[in-house]
Amino acid sequence: MNNSLYLSVVIISRNEEKNIAGCIESVIEATKTINDSEIILADSASTDNTIEIAKKYPIKIVQLRASWRLSPAAGCYIGFLHSKGKYIQFIGGDMILDRDWFKRALPVLEKKKEVAGVSGICTQETYGRTKARELTEYSNLPVGEVTSFAGATLFKRHVLSEVGAFNPWLRAVEEGELCYRIVDKGYKLIQLPHHITHHLGRWEESYRSFVKKKIRYTIAQGQILRYSLNKKRIFAWRLKEYKFKLLGAFLIILGFLALAGAVLGYIIMVYVWITGIFAVFLWMLYETRKVKDAAKLLVTQTLKSPFFVWGFFEPKKDTDAYPTDVKVLK
Repeated sequence: MNNSLYLSVVIISRNEEKNIAGCIESVIEATKTINDSEIILADSASTDNTIEIAKKYPIKIVQLRASWRLSPAAGCYIGFLHSKGKYIQFIGGDMILDRDWFKRALPVLEKKKEVAGVSGICTQETYGRTKARELTEYSNLPVGEVTSFAGATLFKRHVLSEVGAFNPWLRAVEEGELCYRIVDKGYKLIQLPHHITHHLGRWEESYRSFVKKKIRYTIAQGQILRYSLNKKRIFAWRLKEYKFKLLGAFLIILGFLALAGAVLGYIIMVYVWITGIFAVFLWMLYETRKVKDAAKLLVTQTLKSPFFVWGFFEPKKDTDAYPTDVKVLK
């Protein structure tokens, strides 16, 4: 694309009819003093009224096809390909952008050549099954130089072109995967002490959808470890981050071996398995400092580990192999 604009805002959406109007209007308000800007909606084959609502606004709309692998990463990737800005803001269709964000964030990118991207403080709506977790995560985000972002982010285009933009094949955790590649190239990421978005999330979330989301995120983490195999520094970071999921997988394998050993009369394998569980628990206790937290971590990470392994062994695909013949709706 011809990179002739100052700022692009890429909104990603999928069935956001309840939130999309507020999101678009907030972006229009935040960019009203920036003449050289554009707003792009990259929609992942919504089946509700998201597109009909979005068409009422002066924005560009591209839509991914239902037959493709759809994810936030894919939406960001397609949005990037259709953007023209020197700076690119990525935001979810369930977010409200702060009207003063660009006034505070863009000068940081303009003045500091080594800074590749910035993010800020995100507030969270207090409804939904995940409210407690998300409120805690958002309130605990560090300010200053970081190695990863979560949620809405503002990047320099030339950096994304250099390191490669979002990986469209990832099921989730796309910001973190991209940020690690950026930091590995020697650039800096800054979490600013300014409000960037208010996250609306889902009005309703069933237990089933909550579990599916957890599974999707865990599979994506396995994918990310697989994609980092040829990047020694990033692979080391990811091993440290995902060590307990790997240990959980080890305990499951050891458990099957113990069961087989018991059937064949090798009871020693059962003792080895129990010893392994105890050793992993002690490691978790050392890191959490609380018995209850260590026990919870042991159970959750072990239950998640099969999905992590699933993601790791999922075939690796090149970014260029992702289809790009989107529907240009406006």
